Amino acid sequence: MSTNAQAADDDDALAIGWITPVLHKIAYWATYPRRLCIGDHLLIDLSHADAVAESHRRARRADAFVATCMVLDLVCIGLIAGLPDLRVWLVVPFLTWRVTDVVFTALHASLFGEFLQANQRLVKLAPSRVVTLGLVSYLELALCFGGIYSCWPELVQSNQKDFLTPFHLSFITQLTIGYGDAAPLGNLRIVTWLQGMCSIILVAFLVEKFVGELRRSGR
Repeated sequence: MSTNAQAADDDDALAIGWITPVLHKIAYWATYPRRLCIGDHLLIDLSHADAVAESHRRARRADAFVATCMVLDLVCIGLIAGLPDLRVWLVVPFLTWRVTDVVFTALHASLFGEFLQANQRLVKLAPSRVVTLGLVSYLELALCFGGIYSCWPELVQSNQKDFLTPFHLSFITQLTIGYGDAAPLGNLRIVTWLQGMCSIILVAFLVEKFVGELRRSGR
């Protein structure tokens, strides 16, 4: 093999290592399989004769999934006030799963395009869908963390104690406003750290997709 050809092969090679593939596997199994609902692409098997029609079907299923999860989030928040005994066994696990699904879906859609299999192809989605579902996921993230804070209201320090106080803490944490009128106590401080990191991941994903769309449109 000539030196130039070998250099070209070296340029095409990808140095993956082992941390990225492990994170890819975690992100894949932690999300609704093959959904990528806030990404700008859908994975379509080449066995489908009409990839466009299949992409529309998957997009409708993804939208139904997101809408259903939003309704279930609100139901769980209602259960916190009505049936507080269910918070540990039902509400917290479900809201934690929703946070995990939203964050790892963003990671999966942003980072792991190089792990496409040979029998898959990409179908592009409308930019408006990317932004809309991204904003819905951002809102769901704040609601889920607010619901988690509501399960332990005694660990939320505030001059005004009511049902909205944990959600106020969640939104000011996620929006990095920091009024100082609500603060976490004890182990709840660790949860606010996680919320801050999850929020940064989702915002970075939305900015990356928006900038990429501007570049593709030549603006």
